[in-house]
Amino acid sequence: TCDTRIFYGRVVACADRGGHGKANSTYILLKKTTKLVSNPEIPRWQLQGRTTFMQITIYRGTKEIGGTLIEVKTATTRILIDAGYPLFLNNEPIDDKIAKLPHTELLRFGVLPKIDGLYDWDAPDFNAVLVSHAHIDHYGLLTYINSVIPVYTSAGTDRLIQVSQRFKICDSFDLEVRGFKMYQPFQIGDIEIKPYLMDHSAFDAAAFEISAEGKTVIYSGDFRGHGRKAVCLDRFIEIAKKQADILLIEGSVLGRPD
Repeated sequence: TCDTRIFYGRVVACADRGGHGKANSTYILLKKTTKLVSNPEIPRWQLQGRTTFMQITIYRGTKEIGGTLIEVKTATTRILIDAGYPLFLNNEPIDDKIAKLPHTELLRFGVLPKIDGLYDWDAPDFNAVLVSHAHIDHYGLLTYINSVIPVYTSAGTDRLIQVSQRFKICDSFDLEVRGFKMYQPFQIGDIEIKPYLMDHSAFDAAAFEISAEGKTVIYSGDFRGHGRKAVCLDRFIEIAKKQADILLIEGSVLGRPD
């Protein structure tokens, strides 16, 4: 959904199995079963005196695995969370040859979502891009980002992306990369971001607590709870329970009994 204000609501999704499934069965099942289970009216007293609201725009990352691009915007600041290359196009695994097409064709096919002020052929209008971890479905579109826009990653994520470029796993790009340290808040405009270490197959993966205008959004890409850092997931769940007005997580293995 694009250009949508999200205030309250709870989404429940379930699937019989994890992963992509045969003939994309998990994706199809998620699409059928995901539903909005509650969307309470906003009390009038919460809106009185408010002239601006933090806005969330999900350009891609719903009803599919990976390819995530989410914008968080306030009256003065725009940030993008992840810049993922899609794994699927029109519900089919994406052809590797498509990545070699010019950006005009990538826009036409939908590989590049239409986002004003983000790409290197536009005047920059974003304050930052946050990258959660070093999997191409979360950073693969960085090569198209305007070089004026700084990219924030953990040290481990930055290093893994550099190695991927050397081995031609992803295209090279020349961007200003700024590091952050887990659990240490930093400021981008009027938005405060606090990164949290997550358990994932990608080393040094992060979740983000994003606060502005009296609300808190907590975001995580895909994760696991059976690795060496499983305790990080437990900590993340407790933080999300207490802090989040809105929780955005990737559900690539929703419904698995383990």
